Amino acid sequence: MAKPTKIRMLAEDELKETHNVSVKILNEIGVRLNHDGIFDILAGQNGVQIDKNKKLVKFSEERIMGSISSAGKKVKIYGRNLDKYVPYGYGYVSFISNPGQFTWIESDNKTRRNSTMEDLHDAIRVGDALEQIDVVGAMAQPDEIPIHIRDIRIYVELLKGTVKPVVSWIYNRRKLKWILEILKVVADGEKKLRENPMVHTGIEPISPLQFSYDSIDLMIELVAMDQPFFLGPIAQCMATAPGTLIGTIAQENAEILAGVVISQILKPGATILYSGAPVIMDPATMVPSFGSPEQALMAATLAQIGNSYGFSVYANIGLSDSKTLDYQNGFERAFTLLFGVLAGVEGAGSYGFTGMDQGSSLVQLVADNEMLSYFRRLYRGFEVNEEKLAFEIVKNVGQNGNFLLEEHTRRNFREEIWFPKLVDRQYWEPWVSSGSKDMMKRAREELECILKNHNPEPISEALEKEIEEIVKAAELDLSKTY
Repeated sequence: MAKPTKIRMLAEDELKETHNVSVKILNEIGVRLNHDGIFDILAGQNGVQIDKNKKLVKFSEERIMGSISSAGKKVKIYGRNLDKYVPYGYGYVSFISNPGQFTWIESDNKTRRNSTMEDLHDAIRVGDALEQIDVVGAMAQPDEIPIHIRDIRIYVELLKGTVKPVVSWIYNRRKLKWILEILKVVADGEKKLRENPMVHTGIEPISPLQFSYDSIDLMIELVAMDQPFFLGPIAQCMATAPGTLIGTIAQENAEILAGVVISQILKPGATILYSGAPVIMDPATMVPSFGSPEQALMAATLAQIGNSYGFSVYANIGLSDSKTLDYQNGFERAFTLLFGVLAGVEGAGSYGFTGMDQGSSLVQLVADNEMLSYFRRLYRGFEVNEEKLAFEIVKNVGQNGNFLLEEHTRRNFREEIWFPKLVDRQYWEPWVSSGSKDMMKRAREELECILKNHNPEPISEALEKEIEEIVKAAELDLSKTY
């Protein structure tokens, strides 16, 4: 099989040196844990040095390496339909629509407003329909849902609206507990949920070098329920991390490894997904960037580092700082995606973003789906064998024929050639006569078609009723503290 060659950013000595600096950070500087309860769990552990007054913890190299070794590194995360899952650690590249934004970009890509329940339902339906989206994100955080129940209600709408794995933000442990109760019902019991995990979420250390109370609390609950999670800070080069790429990478790696150690103390063998998602701060605007060349370089390097430990790696690649479907949008998304996946990234997102967290756009998500389809064809490569080399066919056709009507062509072309949905390949005159449509227009029309015609597989009435009873109990419980 002819496939693109894997990228290696660091030579072996550079990889080792970067790892050693990350270990030195954890051994000599340490991380701040803003969660008093975790210190009781860490106390007395070999290779763990605690300063409870400063809320600091330091780890020995032996403890770090032992934790990397013991961590689970392969997992399948399931949707409502167990035939729909994403495998991490198996060499498959999964694509994820974004977990949710408070602002929503209208289909003209010129108007921004607060997201609504209708937007949430549309995002779920479109994510369910798009073939290249493996994990359906909420994309919206509707104001209509009271804040104390929002995480839970969004998860319910996701589970009702798609059979694929789902993702949305989970803000604290109390809400996670209720979401897990719902997932137990969907999975047909706690035992099956542990065997077939359904939570697809991340724990984000706060750069530089600390964990919030909620991030530790969420980790405790996820580990206790055998649910995997991504560990990934969004260190910002020049702001919350050093002003050099490799310095930012070494710090980010240290923050991830700190989470790995904590998870393994909580439960040896807990499955961790490594999330290398740093960004740069643009010196001209002071705004973080998702589309910079440095984004691609750092993602590729962290993929190499994470893979060297045996972890499956997620990255924010295939994104852009552009606010519309223009040339900048295309090349930023394409280059960062290509670089990252060729370096070993297995989970990429979050698609449907407009700019650096400027809002969600379903038109952008539809266009992203076309790009991801193109990429999957590129990444698949092609076979090289006697049948594919086609010597006998060339000999039979000779110099004066063509291959269009050959049985060999009919037998092979559908596998060999990518069939786009939105990409334009017409001659000039047909393109003009059909309306001179650009990608924005074609994506908008495809979106309208999906919203009009796609009907996701419904959830059973009995299961929906059982879920709604849990939501009522959660609302009563959580309303007492909000």
